[in-house]
Parts: sequence; structure tokens; C-alpha cells
Amino acid sequence: GAVAGPLGGLVNNAGIGYGTAPPRNARTEDGHEPTWQVNFLSAFLLTELLRERLKGGRIVHVSSGVHSSGSVDLERPDVPRYATPYAQSKIALVMLAREQGERWADDGGPAVNSCSPGWIATKMGGAGGGRLADGADTPVWLLTDPSLEGVTGRYFWQRREEEPNPQTEDRAARRQLVALAAAATGR
Repeated sequence: GAVAGPLGGLVNNAGIGYGTAPPRNARTEDGHEPTWQVNFLSAFLLTELLRERLKGGRIVHVSSGVHSSGSVDLERPDVPRYATPYAQSKIALVMLAREQGERWADDGGPAVNSCSPGWIATKMGGAGGGRLADGADTPVWLLTDPSLEGVTGRYFWQRREEEPNPQTEDRAARRQLVALAAAATGR
């Protein structure tokens, strides 16, 4: 059976794109563009399902530096017009961290932040990137550093808070994104 009880942290790092990108116009069984479903909708759903068990804990949505330009197509996320599917999914994760972080702050947590791991040598990133330990550094720091108690809804790179994509500051867009994700996942 499943293990019950509180959880101290969750890192949403599942992702596809670049070297692992699906063919153009591919769709999942659920009818979604695969990058949108794997990189964003799955993180949204898992976070929602584990929210109560994560109270008092921390969540990290692993985004990417490519989130800085473009925007989420809130009308057609499965056929995005304003960013590549990969970039759109990473923008959405930063927006989700801000929205969940603000919504849940008054409710006893969990704290929710997002970060870029940088360019890391993986099947997705290619051989030219950095070491896995470098990519894990900021997410692990966000989960464990005592000085970050109460920090939520923020975006980090190399342990420094960075300015997020401008769409992140649009509260109405964030709420629309969460409503869209809730409808897509049945939450």
C-alpha cells in the first residue's frame, strides 16, 4: 500500500524538450501537447494531490532560464503561439510557483518556489552542459536551507533570486493558468 504521512519536500523536475522533444503536433492520450503535459500539467497535478501532506514543507518547480522570454498561451496551451512548447512549460512553472506560493502562504504552506538548474549535461541538455551536482545545487538548497524559511513564490538561479518572466507578475494570468490546469487535470 501507499505510505501516508507528512512529506518535507517535493522537487518537480520531470521534463522533456530539446533532445527529448516529441514530434511536432504529437498528442498524449489525454489530447495534450506532450511537453505541456509532462513538464507542467503533471507538476500541477502532483503538487495538488500532495498539498496536504506537504504542509509545513517545501516544493520546488524546476524551470529553466528559457522561461525569461515569451509567454504562456492561455487560450491554446496545446498549440502555443507565444513561445516554444518547452519555454511555455517553463514559464508556466514559474507562474505556478508564484500563484501557489501566494495562495498557500496563509494556509500553513507548503512554501513553493521555482528555479533554473542551468544548462546541465543530460539527454535533454546535451553533452556540453554542466555537472548534475551543479544542476541539483539550487533545488536542494531551496528545500533545505534554514534561512529560506517563509520564502515562497520566488524564482532562483545559482542560489540567487532573479526577476521572473513578466507574465509571472500578472495575477489574472496566473489565476487563468491555474484554472486551465485544474480543468485539464480534473482538479
